[in-house]
Amino acid sequence: MERRRPRSRPTPDLTPDQLGRYLDYCSELLSIIGKVAAVYAEATNDGQVLATVNEIETLTVGLSSKIWQKIALLHATTGPQRPLQMHLPGPAPA
Repeated sequence: MERRRPRSRPTPDLTPDQLGRYLDYCSELLSIIGKVAAVYAEATNDGQVLATVNEIETLTVGLSSKIWQKIALLHATTGPQRPLQMHLPGPAPA
């Protein structure tokens, strides 16, 4: 039986500046997700919920770090189009 190759995904035509902005927005969205989880955790003492929120924050920080590695690589290869501003997700201010 012959294996069929999956259709390739269309590649969006983004300029380096647009790609950097898109990645920055992704990082900001992850920050918001981590903060929403932290706010939700403030309203409970349930250990399972707190553990889940901690995992969400760990995941969003890890993903955001990977996104910023990509932004740094983009800037290293094309030159910065605008200043880097890192938005790492973290716990909500007390």
